[in-house]
Amino acid sequence: MSKNFDYLFSLNSLPKPSNSLFGRVMERINKEIQLVAIKRRVAIFSVSAAISAWAFLWALQAAELGFAQSGFARFFYLLFSDFGSVAAYWNNFAFSLLEALPSTSLILLLAFVWAFIYSLNRLAKDMKNIFNYSHIRHTL
Repeated sequence: MSKNFDYLFSLNSLPKPSNSLFGRVMERINKEIQLVAIKRRVAIFSVSAAISAWAFLWALQAAELGFAQSGFARFFYLLFSDFGSVAAYWNNFAFSLLEALPSTSLILLLAFVWAFIYSLNRLAKDMKNIFNYSHIRHTL
């Protein structure tokens, strides 16, 4: 029995791998690593989009409250109710509107809108990349 094993292992008939096998395996491993990184970014930007959407709603309420408390609407409606006075004193009217503008709330609102749109943009790009990498599972 031992003689048979010696004979079996003495044969040098093992198949030789192709020259491109190592390159293809390394390419596949790199693509898998990239796919994991993309999936991680999808998770991060999904959470980021959800948080920025919630923050946008909070900032929208804060801006609405700021507009109500500052009297901006009353100054703005003066533009439609007494246009002659507004036209005569347009400089003072413009400064009154700017002074009554709740700038902090608007800056927060615009920042959260930007964060939400940026998160959705990155999420869409990464989802597209995931679908482009989906062929990895079916090759090699």
